[in-house]
Amino acid sequence: MNKKFLKHYMEINPEGTVQTYIFLVDNQDITLNIVMSGYLALCLVKEDDGYYFSADSFIEEMRAIQFTGSCQCAYHYVASCTVKWVNDKLLTFFKDAGLDGKASWQLFKEKEYLGKLDNQKEVEKLLEQYILRFERNPKEEPELSHFHLFDAKGNVKGVRDMEIVDYLVENVQFFVVGITPYYYEHGIFLEDHDGVRMKYRIQKLIYRDQVQSGI
Repeated sequence: MNKKFLKHYMEINPEGTVQTYIFLVDNQDITLNIVMSGYLALCLVKEDDGYYFSADSFIEEMRAIQFTGSCQCAYHYVASCTVKWVNDKLLTFFKDAGLDGKASWQLFKEKEYLGKLDNQKEVEKLLEQYILRFERNPKEEPELSHFHLFDAKGNVKGVRDMEIVDYLVENVQFFVVGITPYYYEHGIFLEDHDGVRMKYRIQKLIYRDQVQSGI
């Protein structure tokens, strides 16, 4: 949660899958709710104030302990600040350092309400679903709520396009030649005429009342 949090966890091996994920967040209230939900989170502020890291001072600290026998490599670092360029800076560092950084800048985007204590259960569910994306059996169906936007009352107000893209890239074998997509099926790659198969996969990730006829 703060500088002491990082120092402590970099000195120990995580116990259990959930404890291997550290969420990097730029909202103190959401960070607190994450921790109270049983997950790990570190709050990054705009300028290092001696108690909280900024993105730059966090990276400096991680570099300083990189070859000191720390447990850095035992964790997954979820870059979930609401400012995309901050996440990009973090992800560049993780890649260069050989650490597992995950791009998730939309995880808490426009969700300030998740900082309220009354919404702690929703935070817990959101993070559980997020981690399942990487830990579940690939044959299992994903939780559809992860791909949707919700208002403060929990009503669906839209679709998270980039989350769908990320899921497809991670879970669907395909490639594109020119403008023609090829889809892996039954041991071979087949030409996906007009993207029909890919459209079907996208529609399976969206609530029926959110699917547009043009998809």
